[in-house]
Amino acid sequence: MCKAVCPQEAITAERIGPPETQYRMADSALAVMKVVGMDNFMFINIACEITPQCDCGRKVDAPIVPDQGIFLSEDPVAIDKAVVDKIIEAPGLVGSAAEEHDALEPGSDKIVKIRGTDWRVLLESAEKLKLGTQEYELNRTLSRVKINILYPLFFSQSDDTPPRV
Repeated sequence: MCKAVCPQEAITAERIGPPETQYRMADSALAVMKVVGMDNFMFINIACEITPQCDCGRKVDAPIVPDQGIFLSEDPVAIDKAVVDKIIEAPGLVGSAAEEHDALEPGSDKIVKIRGTDWRVLLESAEKLKLGTQEYELNRTLSRVKINILYPLFFSQSDDTPPRV
């Protein structure tokens, strides 16, 4: 998406579509997690104002379902599966792309109907790479929070000043 919105055309890339992009996303996530350490991540999904397009896109559209909440997990696959399940379970919003694509009913796969992309490909790829599991249990109370501070990655060991960006 950066390529599409950069007026200076500083980024060039071959245009590929699903499912190849989904395989590459899972593989890239695995690479980053291996370098930083699989236990050094906490994932937060804010499932509010869920629109048909990526947040980084230029097009602003109406939300397709009511807000679903804020999700927190140490498992990137489980958290995404939980959010997808909540989107599918939710009623679609009248006046949104959910209505345009006949996806108003709770239980309809709004992502597939609206975007035409099978979200399962990404989660299955990530699961095969052992990034996490699609099995999850929703816990509606926050009883324990593990916060990882990546101090050495963001500050020099010799002084406590942040690096220049």
